[in-house]
Amino acid sequence: MLFAIIGSWWRKAVYARHETRGPGAPGAFRVRYASTARFRKWLKMFPWEGCGILRVSEEKASFSGEFGSGHAVQLAFGREESTVEFAGVDFLHNGLPSWIRIRTGGEEHYFTPETGILLFGGKPKAHDLHEHLRKALG
Repeated sequence: MLFAIIGSWWRKAVYARHETRGPGAPGAFRVRYASTARFRKWLKMFPWEGCGILRVSEEKASFSGEFGSGHAVQLAFGREESTVEFAGVDFLHNGLPSWIRIRTGGEEHYFTPETGILLFGGKPKAHDLHEHLRKALG
């Protein structure tokens, strides 16, 4: 539980650094991020490796965030080269979060909405995020 509380504090600080339009801005989602390697890895403390803000507009999406190591990450997804899928829950590998997969340029990126300290209640948020991404990226 202590790891969850500390992780929640860290994520709140990251979100504050990356929310340039203010919390709750339209099309801005607080998310946790995992690369393909992290998502498929069997032994891990947490299934995500970073967090940040996923901004969704009419025909594109962008992610601005940080890894747990402190390294910043910037990703951009365009309508022409990206596909969005609801990956769902992969309990054996990644626990309870509901994941959305964005494929672009031969890479896969995984996002799950922020739920707070506990992971319960993330599925409706994940479906909402997936719907926004599907409309933007097709």
